[in-house]
Amino acid sequence: METKDEMLKELRKLIKDSPEEGLIFLIEQANKLVYNKRVEELNALQDKRNKKNSSKSKTTKKQPVQRCTISVERGSFNRSFILIIGTTRKTVTEDEMVKLVRICHIAENAEDASARLYNRLKHERDDILLDAGIGSKNDKCLAEIYKYLKANFSMED
Repeated sequence: METKDEMLKELRKLIKDSPEEGLIFLIEQANKLVYNKRVEELNALQDKRNKKNSSKSKTTKKQPVQRCTISVERGSFNRSFILIIGTTRKTVTEDEMVKLVRICHIAENAEDASARLYNRLKHERDDILLDAGIGSKNDKCLAEIYKYLKANFSMED
C-alpha cells in the first residue's frame, strides 16, 4: 500500500489533467470524507461518554423491589390482612385469608396451589390479580404466595 505522501503526489498529477467537473466531484467527495471522519470521531466520543455514564448509574442504582416479593401484615383492629405482592398492597378479610391459606395447605405442590389460588382470586378477587400483574395460573408470584402462606400460616381443624 502506498503512503499518504505517495497518494497525494499521484493525486496532484491526475488533477492537472482532470476536467473542471471532475475537480468539483473530487472536492465534494473530499468534503464528504472529512465530514464522515469527524462524525465518526464524535460518535466514538459520545459512545465512550455513554458507557462511562451507564457504568456509573449501574453502581448507584437502588435495587428494585422484586415483583413477586410476598409478605402479609395484620390490618387495622386485627380484622383484616394486607397481602403485599411486590409493591401492590391489597386488603383481604380474615375469611378470605383463611380460604387462601387452606388452598395452600391442601394443594399437592406449588403448581397445584398456583392453579387453585388463581381460580379463587379470578372468581372472588380479580383486583388482586390485576393490580399485581398476575395474568395466568403459571405466574411465579402465585407459587411465591403459596410458599409464603404455607410457611407462615397454619390450619387448625
